[in-house]
Amino acid sequence: MGRGTCTDQGLIEARGVGLLHADTIEAAIEVVIDLDQTERDRLPQPHVVTLLGLTLPCLHNAGTEAWPAAILQYLKRGRSEPQ
Repeated sequence: MGRGTCTDQGLIEARGVGLLHADTIEAAIEVVIDLDQTERDRLPQPHVVTLLGLTLPCLHNAGTEAWPAAILQYLKRGRSEPQ
């Protein structure tokens, strides 16, 4: 196996079902979602993380029912920074 290859490409693990074949796509990484960190501030300052030499925005788990919808909206339209 060469550098940069992945043996599980095109597979998704479905718990209780097994490994399923899936189509693959190339996509840019736009944001990191850190589920282990809890966001306590109502309007938090931006967080960043560096992965593979890229500095990316990082969102912490807000733990609210609206959080998944907020993530989708973030991906669609971004975030407005306070002036």
